[in-house]
Amino acid sequence: DELAANIAGHLDTLAGFPEAKPLVDAVRDYYGHANAWLDISEDLLDGVVEGAIDRWDPIDTIILGTPVAGKGKVEAARTLEIQPHANAAVLKIVVDGVINGNTVGRRGVAEIASHTLTRFRTEKSLVVRPSGFELLPTVCEARTQTIESSVTAKKPGLRGRIIERVARRRSHEVRSAADEESSQHARGRLLKAVDDEAETLVNRLNRAAILPMLLIAYATGGGQIEIYSERRVLRIGAIVEIGRASCRERV
Repeated sequence: DELAANIAGHLDTLAGFPEAKPLVDAVRDYYGHANAWLDISEDLLDGVVEGAIDRWDPIDTIILGTPVAGKGKVEAARTLEIQPHANAAVLKIVVDGVINGNTVGRRGVAEIASHTLTRFRTEKSLVVRPSGFELLPTVCEARTQTIESSVTAKKPGLRGRIIERVARRRSHEVRSAADEESSQHARGRLLKAVDDEAETLVNRLNRAAILPMLLIAYATGGGQIEIYSERRVLRIGAIVEIGRASCRERV
C-alpha cells in the first residue's frame, strides 16, 4: 500500500507537466492491472437459472407431406455453466431433456397414430464484457425415434383393411426419413423456445448478480475494469490504485 501511494503521488505530480504525459501514460499502462477482484461462483449463477421443465407443448406440423397434430410432454433440466475465456466471461445456459410425443397423421382416409421420443440438448451462450453483453446463436441437437405406431382406416370392410395394410407398409418404409424430418422440426421448435426464453433468463442473471458486481467494480475502479472466466468462476477486476497488491472477494 505504501508503494502504491508513492507511485500514485509521483504520477499525480508528473501529470501536471504536459511534457511528462507519455511517461505518465506508460507507467499507468504498465502498473495499471486490476488489483481488486470479485469472484462470482457458478453455484450462485446456476441458482438463478436452474430448474426443471415439465410441460405439454402442441405439435402441429407436416412430415413427408402428411399433416401431423398432437402434443408433446417436455421433461428437461436447465443448468448454467461458466466457460473459461481469457478476455471475457462466457456463461452457457444448457437444457437437457426429452419430448414424449403423441400425434396423429392423416393422409386420405388413413390415420397413423404415433408415439415418438425426442432426446435433445440446447445451449445458449452469453458473453459478458466491460462494454456490455452479447448473446450467441443457440446450438441445438435433437434426435427423434418412433417408439410405436398404428394405422386405422375410416372405411369399413375389405376396402378398409386393404387401406390399412398399404398404409402400414408405407409407414414402415419411410420411418427413418420421417424420424429425421421430425428431428429437424423438433430442433426448430426448440430453438424458438430457447430464444424466446433467453432474454428473460439473461435479464434475471443480470439483475441478480452480474450488474450489481459490475457497478461495484466501476465505482471502485473509476471505470477501469477487467472481466474473464475460469472453470466455474466469473471474475470481475477493478484498478483500485496503481501498484497496490491484489485482493479478492468471492460470492
